[in-house]
Amino acid sequence: MNGRSRAWLLQLYREHRQISLLHRLHLSTPIIEISAASTYWGSWQSTGGTIRISSRLIELHTWDVVINVLKHEMAHQAVSELFHSREGHGDLFARACDMLGVPDGFREAGGDLPRSLPTIHEKVQKSPQNALLLKIEKILALARSSNEHEAQLAMEKANQLISRYNLARVTTENDTGY
Repeated sequence: MNGRSRAWLLQLYREHRQISLLHRLHLSTPIIEISAASTYWGSWQSTGGTIRISSRLIELHTWDVVINVLKHEMAHQAVSELFHSREGHGDLFARACDMLGVPDGFREAGGDLPRSLPTIHEKVQKSPQNALLLKIEKILALARSSNEHEAQLAMEKANQLISRYNLARVTTENDTGY
């Protein structure tokens, strides 16, 4: 095993422990393997208590995607250890996903994964309403300046934008009707 694989492995063990503690789940520490698999991103083997994560997943995707695949496999582990079942992707698995906070896009048996998950800032930027709110928020931050003139100009600009774009309508996401 090379140094990079060893570092990934150690971090996956840390992540497993942190996720278990964060969600207050008493899961045993599994054997975690980095596999060379090209047909799956991750797997849980209840008989050996092993979680396998594909090295391709780690190389091709951001760490937050890797963590969500790990959480998916931990949900299978929870079904085995907490619910004493061998169920695949049924109701118990959905319950375990809820317990672990597995996002919807990571609950299926397979499929395409995003190369990375969008950050909150990226999500805000995609919405014109939220982008406007972000702009006003930045201007209001300038209004707290110790320079009285700069603070006053920032407040005036923020008030202009609020009036111009009818901020009450924007925050409730109602259409203008015209």
